[in-house]
Amino acid sequence: MLFNTVTLLFIPEKVSFLYHLSATKSLKSVIKLPGSKSESNRALILHQISNKQFRFSNLSNAEDVVILKKIFEKESKQVYVKESGTALRFLIAYYCITNKNRIITGSESLCKRPVGKLVEALRQLGFKINYSRIQGYPPVEIVPIENKFLKQKATIDASESSQYLSALLMIAPLLPNGIELRLIGKIASEPYLKMTLELMKQAGIVYSEFDGIIKVTRQEFKLTDYKIEGDWSSASVWFQAVAFSDQADLTIHGLKEFSLQGDAVLCDWMHHFGVQTGFYSHGIVLTKIKGSLPSDLELDCSQNPDLAQAMMVTAAVKNVRLLLTGTRNLRIKETDRLEAMRKELVKINARLDIISDDECVLYPSFRFVSDRFATHNDHRMVLAYSPLSVLQPVTIEDPLVVMKSYPSFWDDFKKIGEIN
Repeated sequence: MLFNTVTLLFIPEKVSFLYHLSATKSLKSVIKLPGSKSESNRALILHQISNKQFRFSNLSNAEDVVILKKIFEKESKQVYVKESGTALRFLIAYYCITNKNRIITGSESLCKRPVGKLVEALRQLGFKINYSRIQGYPPVEIVPIENKFLKQKATIDASESSQYLSALLMIAPLLPNGIELRLIGKIASEPYLKMTLELMKQAGIVYSEFDGIIKVTRQEFKLTDYKIEGDWSSASVWFQAVAFSDQADLTIHGLKEFSLQGDAVLCDWMHHFGVQTGFYSHGIVLTKIKGSLPSDLELDCSQNPDLAQAMMVTAAVKNVRLLLTGTRNLRIKETDRLEAMRKELVKINARLDIISDDECVLYPSFRFVSDRFATHNDHRMVLAYSPLSVLQPVTIEDPLVVMKSYPSFWDDFKKIGEIN
């Protein structure tokens, strides 16, 4: 159903600064992506837990990763993770297994992100964790205990965050009797769990997985050298740019065809919008292909939540009605991503109907109602809306929030456009 809108746009009174973007419609460039943020954070934890037997290269310079790296380099009782939900969840489990008294906290927005299900599972294993303010939310305090009180079995609701599962499994080889982890509910973002298990496997850790139970015995890590792949989640911005271009020949270094990262599904999803992916030894090459677009498309984001915003904007521009399912976890990211997208999509004349926490429908009738887009303190919003500059000049508010995942993005953007 197509529609027209007359919208009153809310512009915040205080904005740090703006970037005014314009890009070419004919793309020909070479981009080197940063290392995967997800792989890098797991590599840092495994490096510490394995007594530095797990070695790595091509570590991401994303803010999330830098925060975790600095925490390990300078240990203190007060641990401040800023806005890194990954660091928060991984460190809660890490400080439990290393038996260190730590108070872990972060920004105001981070302290609104739940950790209750992870804490409950760790308590089942015998660890002692206290909430400093609100039950189920940071800050949390890890209280040292005697190892003789630790248990083997825990049950956890897997539907809220795969990071809870990863946090528990990475410490499992150091538990006195390992872990027998029973998963309840559909696993959220399951590719990230599989990534964790594969990295552990490469580090010599043996595990079993059957009928909703993952078992890891107490065991030693082996010496491992691992090269971190480029970040597929960050690649979404370049797929969008190609989709919006007239023609493209865009080379992206650092990505592999057989990837641990679930967001490699970009190749299939973006093919609907005229983006062809070619795989080579150095990475991928994106080209623009002609063809008819679907009138309707249905995508399940439960395993790939970080791609949701990119797909919404792309579908809006291409006038493809989009049904997105599996959107529940978008509510508990850096911002409420569903609500942030609903507010910003009206600026390109698209309506986002949020049917439930787990389902939304996009109704597009593309035109620019406004050329200024708020980022809602979310790096994924920067990546989702910047490619619109291929179509016409746009303004991005608070553009440096992209440092969280892709610090070199604006340098890379200059290869296809201008920033004023």
